[in-house]
Amino acid sequence: MATYKYTVEGIYETDKGSGKDYTSFNYDITLSRFREGGAGTHILRRFLPLLIKKDKKNPLLSKIKQWLITDCQKVDDKFRLEGKNINELSEYEIQELACMYDLYEVPLPSTTSITDLRAKASQIYLKKVLKVPMKTTEEMLQNEFFKKQDDGTIKFDNTLKIPVQVVDNFIGKVAVVKKKTLADYIQQAGQAVAEGVLAVTGNKTDDGQKDGDKNNGFPSSDDLTKNA
Repeated sequence: MATYKYTVEGIYETDKGSGKDYTSFNYDITLSRFREGGAGTHILRRFLPLLIKKDKKNPLLSKIKQWLITDCQKVDDKFRLEGKNINELSEYEIQELACMYDLYEVPLPSTTSITDLRAKASQIYLKKVLKVPMKTTEEMLQNEFFKKQDDGTIKFDNTLKIPVQVVDNFIGKVAVVKKKTLADYIQQAGQAVAEGVLAVTGNKTDDGQKDGDKNNGFPSSDDLTKNA
């Protein structure tokens, strides 16, 4: 777990009715994640709309036309939401929680009321992160988070305190792909050439060749004169 600062720039579009305007933006967005990568979708869908809306200097957003993460720096190994009650988080903080655990089901900003947003974020957090069983009515009623109403419906109790926890290794092991270097490609090309020559000439190119036949794949002098 670490906190990263992402520098993001781009252009967004505003529909004026009579035409379109384009406005550039540049923001530093601080987010806590288990790994640096994978934050792009959250930044685009969750944080850029919030920041542009909050920025009173800029006109209203119609859509992001172009954007790019230009830099990412590790800030520290902390998570500023740790211990906070989900049912008291701001809209922005709930989006941070969604980004931290890749909870794509959490509603996007400005799509529902803050009370509904908190309730949905709490349920998704309980289900996806803490693995609270809630597939059936029976499973729900085994937990204090749900109450059966007089009409028989099940309602989530959003008055309970649900503190945000850092669950280690939540995303599991991430496969590390070794980046290829120029030397790797040179070696790969050399092997391909050697294999191609061997296929054409039938000559061996390794140390198992007979004395006098170590010619790096080229025909020997005997090969060139035997049919002359």
